[in-house]
Amino acid sequence: MPDERAPWLTPEELDAWIGLIRLSARIVALSDGELRRHHGVTGRDYELLHHLSGAPTGYRISDLADMIDDSSSCITHRVNRLRAAGLVDKRADPSDRRARLVELAPAGRAVLEAAAPGHVARVRSWIIDALDRDDIHDLARVTRTLNEHLRATAPLTD
Repeated sequence: MPDERAPWLTPEELDAWIGLIRLSARIVALSDGELRRHHGVTGRDYELLHHLSGAPTGYRISDLADMIDDSSSCITHRVNRLRAAGLVDKRADPSDRRARLVELAPAGRAVLEAAAPGHVARVRSWIIDALDRDDIHDLARVTRTLNEHLRATAPLTD
């Protein structure tokens, strides 16, 4: 448990924290807006569809939750909504009939294939093109470090 008496953030630390929050919120808002307007899915939906596109036999909810770093209940809710929209399917896991596998439905693959070129172009114009090769390397390293740290110290719970 974090020490509630931790020292206040320095001006530079506060600037980094606020900058990270603003950047994250802006990226989510931009991405969600474009994907919703043009393809009827959120950025988190797109991410789930993307992961499923690489899984010919599907994934369990718990596996998707680990990949996407979200709670199983949130993934279940998202999967049920996407299933109702015809974008994913669920079927019994042949290795454990109590478990369900989530698969990309043909309509989900069509949405992903239609959305991907524009989404990638926007990601490139919003983020990648603004950075040089060293910045990209540093950004990947920092985000990987922070994600690993948060998974270990502040796991998401259902």
